[in-house]
Amino acid sequence: MISLVAAAGFVVGAAYVKRRKQNSKHKGVWPLIFHGSFVLAPSFGEVIIKKDQLIILDELTGDISEIAEGGKLSEVLKQRGWKRSCVLHLKEGQLLVPGLIDTHCHAPQYQFTGTGTHIIELMQWLQHYTFPAERRLKDIEVARKVYTALINRLLSNGTTTALYFATIHEESCKLFADLAEDLGQRALIGKVAMDQHGGEDYEETTEVALASTESFVKYVLEKKCSRVLPVVTPRFIPTCSDACLKGLGVRFPLPEMAPNLTCSSPSVPQSSGNSASSDLLRPAVPQGLRRFIPTCSDACLKGLGEIAKKYDVHIQSHISESQDEMAFVDSLHPGKSDTEIYDKFGLLTAKTVMAHGCHLKRHERDVLRARGAAVSHCPHSNLFFGDANLNAKQCVFEKLKLGLGTDVAGGYSYSMFHSIRSAVTTGRNVRIDFLRGVKDDPAACDVPVDTEPLDYKEAFWIATQGGAEALDLQHRIGR
Repeated sequence: MISLVAAAGFVVGAAYVKRRKQNSKHKGVWPLIFHGSFVLAPSFGEVIIKKDQLIILDELTGDISEIAEGGKLSEVLKQRGWKRSCVLHLKEGQLLVPGLIDTHCHAPQYQFTGTGTHIIELMQWLQHYTFPAERRLKDIEVARKVYTALINRLLSNGTTTALYFATIHEESCKLFADLAEDLGQRALIGKVAMDQHGGEDYEETTEVALASTESFVKYVLEKKCSRVLPVVTPRFIPTCSDACLKGLGVRFPLPEMAPNLTCSSPSVPQSSGNSASSDLLRPAVPQGLRRFIPTCSDACLKGLGEIAKKYDVHIQSHISESQDEMAFVDSLHPGKSDTEIYDKFGLLTAKTVMAHGCHLKRHERDVLRARGAAVSHCPHSNLFFGDANLNAKQCVFEKLKLGLGTDVAGGYSYSMFHSIRSAVTTGRNVRIDFLRGVKDDPAACDVPVDTEPLDYKEAFWIATQGGAEALDLQHRIGR
């Protein structure tokens, strides 16, 4: 089995140098040269394996400074005055790969990864598992424990860059940014904005949603850490008002679309020694609240769009994710799609990543491409909650930027390797749909019959260089 050697210096430069200095008595553990084989994915569908190579790091910055043939090791050491203890020789079967890029991960949901997949409706799942788990992270110490464990777990699985949804809690989001900087991951972090119907104790006023978003953006930018970036994050259209969307949008009535629900959240772990948080772990969905939960007003969407433009920062949200979400949006904005609403409030830019998109129509994908926005392909959660297969290969053929996401915890695994495998499986299902004539949208499955389904080489590219392009960071990472 091929194993991954995580080389933090590939992307975390300064943090790698910092840790190496902190462990100065054991510098051999923090090599400056990696000797072995590595993998490149220079273009979609192309994978190159280079054997007997030297990956040489800059001693001051931790960045890759040179790649040389393995036979030149003695010469390289002599030129730099380094000892052989600075070299890490990879074992047989080990490879270095570009850092994997997770373009959609809900950090607080790491608490219940791998559970809750018995629930079919997305909105019910949010109330039953997600919001209760996210409420807990108002407690700084709970947040510290969860975020530290997540970052370390992702790094140990080769995910060196991640685009994160956090929670609505400004202070714990700031802590998340601090931890990412200290632990060495490239992290794009969104303080979630949702100004209505998040359930008891888990929503903000529009004013607070916008003010706390701007405060968080400024806090992260003032760190001047190129690896940690702020992201404007309306949870999704049903959770932000128009004003919130435009400024980050009008308050939505609850549609009569489903029977009353009452559900609890028995499986979210409690924090030890914190009785104050325990009452948040088993909330009942209030009587009269439907399974469709509007949590962003138009005012919120409007304001978020303005903040993103003011500070020229990234934007993330969900788009055309599931049938219940789309039906709800249509009940609020008859005849309007997610794409049209996001575009109206300036939330589709070259720095925008929209998760899922498995129900996007061709003309909607055209709008995203024209704006330079990207889609994060989340094959696991699309299977469980989206009830649709995203035609990833079609997106690439249409020149729509595409990354790959785990969607923890709508996706049951934090491993990008699992997402790569699932993307390949989804590609097979797309072809089956096409051959069976499943075309709700005549343009949704317009890959020619003789086109091969997405393969592992193409999925690997989406997880690396594709993700870099989706994040508009292709000049720095991904290869």
